[in-house]
Amino acid sequence: MNTQSLIDRPLTDRKLSHAATEYVWDVDGNIESHALLIGPVLQLLNERRPRRVLDLGCGNGAFTALLARQGFQVEGCDGSTSGVEIARRAHPQLSFWHHDFAAPLADHLGGRYDAVVSTEVIEHLPLPRKLMESALHALKPGGLFIVTTPYHGYWKNVAIALTGPGGYLIAEFWA
Repeated sequence: MNTQSLIDRPLTDRKLSHAATEYVWDVDGNIESHALLIGPVLQLLNERRPRRVLDLGCGNGAFTALLARQGFQVEGCDGSTSGVEIARRAHPQLSFWHHDFAAPLADHLGGRYDAVVSTEVIEHLPLPRKLMESALHALKPGGLFIVTTPYHGYWKNVAIALTGPGGYLIAEFWA
C-alpha cells in the first residue's frame, strides 16, 4: 500500500497546519483492503438496494468507483485534499468534495442518502464520533450505515489497548 498517514504520528511530532494532519494519498488505484471489503459491502448494499450512496472518507475515490460500477448512484467526500484531487482526476464522472471530519456535514446534505459507506476511516480520526454524526445526518430515515475498521487479531488488539497511546477507542452508535 502506497499511502502515508501523517495523522498517526505522535502528537508531539504533529504540526497544526492542514497539510500536517491530512492523510496523504499518492496512488489512484485500489488499495489492499478494497479486495477484502468490496464483497461484504456489496452484499449488505444489495440486500437493501439503496439508490443514493455516500462514500464518507472516500480517500482516492477507487472504492467509490467500484460502487458506481455496480450501479449505485454514489458520491464521495474525504478530509484529505490530496485524496479528493486524485479522485477527481481518476474518476471525473463522479462527484467528490472535501470535508473536514471535525466539522458537521453541510445542512443541504441532511437526509439525502439511502446508505453511507465508510471503509477503513474511523480508526484514523481523533474524533470518531464526528464521523458517526456526519453519517447519521446524511442518511434518510431508515437508511443503512456501513462502517469498517481493521481487525489486527485479538491478542494484538489487547496489547494495543493495554500499552498503546490512547489505549482504546469508544464509538457511540445511536438512531
